[in-house]
Amino acid sequence: MDGIALMMDELLSDAKTNNIIAVKVKISCIQLQGDYVIYDHLSGDTHLLDEMSGGLLCSLNTQTMSRDDLLKKLVKNFADLSWLEINNYLDVFIDRFVALDLLNITKQSA
Repeated sequence: MDGIALMMDELLSDAKTNNIIAVKVKISCIQLQGDYVIYDHLSGDTHLLDEMSGGLLCSLNTQTMSRDDLLKKLVKNFADLSWLEINNYLDVFIDRFVALDLLNITKQSA
């Protein structure tokens, strides 16, 4: 295995990959050029998000994904970033939107 494949295996072996992530409330997603406007129907809050965060949140709005699935999506769409940057970005993304009460995290049974 090359260095990148080993790093990806290490990232995916993290216990967090068993987490299932879903949008917790009804949201609407509108893409405006490279940004996204997210409207939370429950709170009435509107969020202006960059392409990466908005794309992930809108993807989660249509289907539940594991952390592993989200990581793979980021790697595919943002290949110019390092593995560490992508992994850290995903952790911050998840923490941010859980704190805003937009995402729900559940542990996937083994």
